[in-house]
Amino acid sequence: MLPDGWKNIEFGKLFDIKSGLGFKYSEYRDTGIPLIKIDNIGYGHIKWENKSYLPHEYANEYPDLLLKKGDILLALNRPITQNKLKIARVCENDVPSTRISHT
Repeated sequence: MLPDGWKNIEFGKLFDIKSGLGFKYSEYRDTGIPLIKIDNIGYGHIKWENKSYLPHEYANEYPDLLLKKGDILLALNRPITQNKLKIARVCENDVPSTRISHT
């Protein structure tokens, strides 16, 4: 039962939910588009200590994976996150970047 004044709305109708894509390590480069992996998502922020990159051409090949300021990232892989939800909002200094589903 919902409190007075609340509505039951399907989560997917409020947000666009997108999954990342698993790129191979052989696709990584020394420079290019920063790649956000699960280990880059902290508890409330994006950690850039361990940077990986994809070729610049991937921005055209995978435009749906490019992140925008204000996007919210969730890392849901339980063993890596010690059963805690890792969530971070993409900030101005985090773009352009792209995401993958796992490392």
